[in-house]
Amino acid sequence: MTFPHPEWHIPEHLLARSICGPLGGIVEIGAVAATGTWSPADASTADFAATHRRELSRLLEIVRCLGEFSRETMAVFDDLGHLREHSVQASSLLMWSSAYEDVSSPLDAPEAVRRMSRTGADLQLARLLQGLMEAAITRGPDVTHDVRLMAEALGIAVGLLAGALEDEDPLTAQRTAFRIWRTTFLTDLLLPTSAAHPEARPLFRQYGHALEALLRSGVATTTAWTTPAPFILLADEEGNSVRVTVTGRQPTSTGTDPGTGMLAAEISVETPFVRGRVDLVLWASRLEEWGRVLDRLEAGEDAGWITAERGPSLAVRLVGERDCPEVVVEDVAVSMVTVRVPVALPDDWIARHRERLAALLDAREDLVPYLPTNPQPRRNTP
Repeated sequence: MTFPHPEWHIPEHLLARSICGPLGGIVEIGAVAATGTWSPADASTADFAATHRRELSRLLEIVRCLGEFSRETMAVFDDLGHLREHSVQASSLLMWSSAYEDVSSPLDAPEAVRRMSRTGADLQLARLLQGLMEAAITRGPDVTHDVRLMAEALGIAVGLLAGALEDEDPLTAQRTAFRIWRTTFLTDLLLPTSAAHPEARPLFRQYGHALEALLRSGVATTTAWTTPAPFILLADEEGNSVRVTVTGRQPTSTGTDPGTGMLAAEISVETPFVRGRVDLVLWASRLEEWGRVLDRLEAGEDAGWITAERGPSLAVRLVGERDCPEVVVEDVAVSMVTVRVPVALPDDWIARHRERLAALLDAREDLVPYLPTNPQPRRNTP
């Protein structure tokens, strides 16, 4: 549904700043969460921005499109320096979380940082969505077109904050962010006594209804999800995690042939002490083998995945040396390194991984032509 340009006027730079603020919070929180240590001193905003350059570029393009912003207005995002290297302070996390911690408490403590990051992630996603809505409605709304861009932007932002969010599933995280926006912003805007322009209130309602329907349909995860989501995620509250993430189509010696059905992936290990990643190639039989691994684990047996072939392997011991599950990742062919990660897993972790695997198998025919091609495999990094 398309509406004529509204009669009121809000300067571009104000609309842009209402988006730039939460975007800065998302970058800082994402950089802290990416450390795995929950220490602001370990965070690098420049490294985080470089790692997620493609996602951030696309997010800024969506912002420009929704607001019809000029080149001069978009320069605000660079002028504020959110994507350049700068130190992340615990006091900044306190601000992004709206003072969720007592200011007199030790804000640098990992548990305090974790709480502020998670609260701040929720708040900044809602504020980002509100800023996008304001920009679209002010510049001249087109609901059907705009909500798809908003869903894509929300998906990218959720991916940037993956380590700081309570929800592991990307679509669930998007829906949660929408509900927070709906109760935090929309309900106040619709009141007759709100400061919103009378002509804007029905537009906010239209956008809310349309975005809710889109997220409920699940379309946003396949058409808009930019940041890869892990289909294996073995993680706990202590910062230990092992992930297997599909990153793109697997190149062949003659280029990329989507018909081969091969997917490029990576195994990544993160703990407060060590981190690393190794490349992996997936095809149907390997995905099906992971399902059989889950069967054995559910039956109470330790089980390994891809253990009989060259290349990296992953095994799960239900009771490891620390009296909790232990994930063993081996890279025999290249680095000859073995890493054992104790992970306190939730009770329903096997059921969740069955759902993740089923979703990947169902979407595989669509994923292969959709995902970008890795120009060349990344070298294994410590």
